Amino acid sequence: MIFAPAINTATSGVARQDSGVASALVNTMQQVGGSIATAALSTVALTATATYLTAHHVGRLAPATAAVHGFSVAFAVSASLFALGALAAVLLLPSRRRLQELRNAATVDDAAAALSPARTETMTTSPVDAGR
Repeated sequence: MIFAPAINTATSGVARQDSGVASALVNTMQQVGGSIATAALSTVALTATATYLTAHHVGRLAPATAAVHGFSVAFAVSASLFALGALAAVLLLPSRRRLQELRNAATVDDAAAALSPARTETMTTSPVDAGR
């Protein structure tokens, strides 16, 4: 339920001719971000587990307790990053009024580009006529 709104938000305000590239970039960054985040959070969990085990190596359940501690630290870091991302999204995403302004400007630009003389000439000139 998050991917469609995320792509919609990321590609809003993008010119129509650039929408494919913008969408592809969003998909690529989702994949790269997921890979990097998994590696980083695994490193955080492992480091916290090792540190806890070194400091509290007492008893049979020490490895299990250390693993729980490592996962708890990784989840806390993940939640902090999520909160930071939510705050950045609230502060940086344009308002509905601004999005409408961007859409209107893109529509005007598309209409102006469609009516430009150079584009009309290239559309009506055949390849045979262009060589003369």
